[in-house]
Amino acid sequence: MANNLIQSNSFVAGSSIYCIIANQAGQFWNATTSAFESFNSSNWTSAKYCFAWSQVGSTSIYNLLFPSLTAGVYDVMIFLQAGGSPAATDSGAGSASVQWDGTNILQAW
Repeated sequence: MANNLIQSNSFVAGSSIYCIIANQAGQFWNATTSAFESFNSSNWTSAKYCFAWSQVGSTSIYNLLFPSLTAGVYDVMIFLQAGGSPAATDSGAGSASVQWDGTNILQAW
C-alpha cells in the first residue's frame, strides 16, 4: 500500500484547507500542466497551484493525497482559505518538507 497521505488534526472542523507544493528550486507544481514552474500569481487565484485537503467526516482531521511527482524533497505550504476561492492573501496554516520516492512519503518534517 502506498504511503502517500499527509494527515493533520490541527484545523477547525468545517475549514477550507489547501496547500501549495514547491520543489527545491523554488518552483511551484501546476496541477493543470503537471509541471513545476516559476511563480505566476494568476495560477494561485485560478487554483492551479492549490491542492484541497479533504475533511474526514465532521472531525477536525484533514487529509492530503500527495500528487504523483518524481522522487525528491518538496515543500508543502498549507493555507486556510478565507473566501470562495484560494487567494495569495489567505493565512498560512503551517508547512512541512516531504521526502518523496515517487510513490511513498519516506519522511515529513
